[in-house]
Amino acid sequence: MSDFEEKYDYQEIMVEDISQIYQIANDYNSFYDLPRSGRGDPGDERTYLQAFYRGQSDSSWKITPSVCRDTSVDESISESGDLLFEVMAYNQHYIHATRLIDFTMDINVALFFACCENIEKDAAIFIWSYSPYDPKWTRIKIQCELVNVKKQRISVSEYAEILLQKYPELKDNYTYKKDFYTDLVSYLDHGFMIMQPRNPYLENMRIQRQKGCLYVCGVKFETPIDKMRTSVNAGNNILCPHEPEAPKELDGGNFLVKVVIPARLKNVIMKQLEEKAAMPIQPMSFVAFFTDKKKEDTMGKRTRDEVIYSRVDYRVKQEFESQMKESGYKTSADFIDYLLRGNKGRQIDGTTLKQFMEVMNEVCYELKKQGVNINQLARNINAYPDLISMTAFEPFQRVFRRLEDSVLKLYEKVVS
Repeated sequence: MSDFEEKYDYQEIMVEDISQIYQIANDYNSFYDLPRSGRGDPGDERTYLQAFYRGQSDSSWKITPSVCRDTSVDESISESGDLLFEVMAYNQHYIHATRLIDFTMDINVALFFACCENIEKDAAIFIWSYSPYDPKWTRIKIQCELVNVKKQRISVSEYAEILLQKYPELKDNYTYKKDFYTDLVSYLDHGFMIMQPRNPYLENMRIQRQKGCLYVCGVKFETPIDKMRTSVNAGNNILCPHEPEAPKELDGGNFLVKVVIPARLKNVIMKQLEEKAAMPIQPMSFVAFFTDKKKEDTMGKRTRDEVIYSRVDYRVKQEFESQMKESGYKTSADFIDYLLRGNKGRQIDGTTLKQFMEVMNEVCYELKKQGVNINQLARNINAYPDLISMTAFEPFQRVFRRLEDSVLKLYEKVVS
């Protein structure tokens, strides 16, 4: 048995080795009888009540969405409907800060994020149970549409009208608008855990490899729910669409366990994770590049006292090891030193590789969005052949194919 206590209250536990962390997770799941059927279809394991994990490299940090640390970000998105959450998730991992909070279903992934940075700081793993939502559910669209509200303050009734215009099918769920207002307050105050979509439009390899899920935060209200006199007044309440807040449950609430990892264990745990690559971290593997303190570099006699960790897939790891062997260098650190010096300032047509890849990422993202738009156009044309001719659509297809060809040629140039 671990130091986990069989109670529903918040717990904070300091550990001394990685085996204790696994045991705490096992005891948590056993006590709560997880996973088990949740709010979704009984056959849909994605929506089961289950444990989620989050690793933070500094145990003093609170759990907050990244956009709260970068308030200059404009979260607005041109898409709506089913695609809205997917674009938000893509932005979270590749573009900019959002109101989403990353969790994972794999404790090893959480351990990596807890131990890969801030080596001198104690880390923390958070364990929290939740029955997540499917991203196609209406409540998720209601929550995510907040990013497109132009005002800094808006009444619940005014936001309801925006939603009813975008999603007229909502009218079928409510006889009286006041009932809709009441539901909106309860949704928007708290937020939801959201699973990956079954058949995503956008490829988000990061969330797939991390076995990730995302919590979309609720927002601040001028009158908190517990201060509202009656639900009849819900429509008059003022919400702040661009002031997301993590749920109170993630700050010492019930069902939350915080496992504190001493700083001295970080290197040990990272090494163990690397050795446990056969565990359910797949298809992610961990590569650690480090040397002992005070060990001298064979190139330049420099003291090595900094630690670098990187996550790569299995093929990259194999290629790295193969090239290091061919180079004649005996250590990862010496080989990295050689690569950095050999590629310093490398450019393509006057543009550095870093700058080029930043632009390419933006181009690929835009192409994916336009590809989705073209597919939607094609579906509409096929649905109404008497109104729209496919012949009129062909020029758009030709332009898109030329764009794809151009991007492929650029990619081949980089590879060569």
